[in-house]
Amino acid sequence: MLLGQFALLVMVLLAVTQEYASGAIGPTLQWTPRRGVLLAARVTVPVVAATVAGVLLALVADVAARLIEPGLTLTFADVTDSLGRVAAVLLAGGVLAVGAGLLLRSTAGALATVFLLQLVLPFLLPAFGVQWMADLGELLPGSGAIWTLLGEPDMTAAQAAALLVGWAGVALASGGWSLLRRDAG
Repeated sequence: MLLGQFALLVMVLLAVTQEYASGAIGPTLQWTPRRGVLLAARVTVPVVAATVAGVLLALVADVAARLIEPGLTLTFADVTDSLGRVAAVLLAGGVLAVGAGLLLRSTAGALATVFLLQLVLPFLLPAFGVQWMADLGELLPGSGAIWTLLGEPDMTAAQAAALLVGWAGVALASGGWSLLRRDAG
């Protein structure tokens, strides 16, 4: 799931940044002059679609794992807990991606930012062996996602949720401000 989420996040980013790349954002803003409505649509549609797709793929993976290894014990509670965790990570990651895409207005820039925050830096910073870098790595949204999916690093569910929701909220507020206040160009 940790790596697979990026295919879904790329789809979310493309849904947000493609109009900036093609120049179609001008007509979009003319046809939807209430930018708040546009922001709500830009968040809701791609994030919900990516989350539903990710949860369905995780369910297929659970069923396939059970079919491949008949001795594997997966209870209904285990599966629902796993799918709930996947949904939480994808929702938060999707909102983070939308916010980064709206703020940066660049698919490549937003993708690099999300990739670094979600995957690279949470693993890379602690590897340097410097305590402040390890501490910084634990404050990134990827650490919250890793804990939510795997139970690592050492943090509580509330801390992981705060990381996911906090980063997603800041990204959405920044990206939303960009959409609501900046020109299309």
